[in-house]
Amino acid sequence: MNGISTLLEKLSRPLELARITDISDRWLSAIIAMSAHGAHSDNDHLSSDQGFHPLTTKHYLGNTFEGMSSEDKKTASRERANHLLRVRKLIYDLCAVLDRLSGGVTLCIHHPGATAPLTDLQPQDLSASLYLNPKLLAEPLWCHQPIAEITQMFIERCALPVAQSFRWSRAPPSQGVQKHGVFRRIQ
Repeated sequence: MNGISTLLEKLSRPLELARITDISDRWLSAIIAMSAHGAHSDNDHLSSDQGFHPLTTKHYLGNTFEGMSSEDKKTASRERANHLLRVRKLIYDLCAVLDRLSGGVTLCIHHPGATAPLTDLQPQDLSASLYLNPKLLAEPLWCHQPIAEITQMFIERCALPVAQSFRWSRAPPSQGVQKHGVFRRIQ
């Protein structure tokens, strides 16, 4: 989030855009898109700490809120959640544009990897955010069953192992953790 805040401070919104309805939200989406440009192909997801942005790693290691008042912690946590929601909405908007331009269909499924510390890591306890072309949802039910099956398979075979790996990577050395279905104590 700090990177977006810095960009918003340094980049002034062009005056020509002032008359556009909801320009603040649109400008923020443009800033997010500019900051994300090239992230898919820059190979940083392979070289950084398990594919996370350094601020995300800091957040999940628990030292993000050091020295902050409880009110500031709540504000920062709310801002982070809002930022993730904005990014997801931008992705969905781009999927909709792709579908409209191509006449195709896009399915986007996301699981955050992180779960609440006491969450039981079972498929039925995990959730995922799903984008599907609204037109496809309005169609007859012939495609609803395959989409449900794809989503279930994603949760079982992708989200669950990622959540287990994420929890395992964050566990203190003194705790035993479950890694990919096998109880393992970290040395």
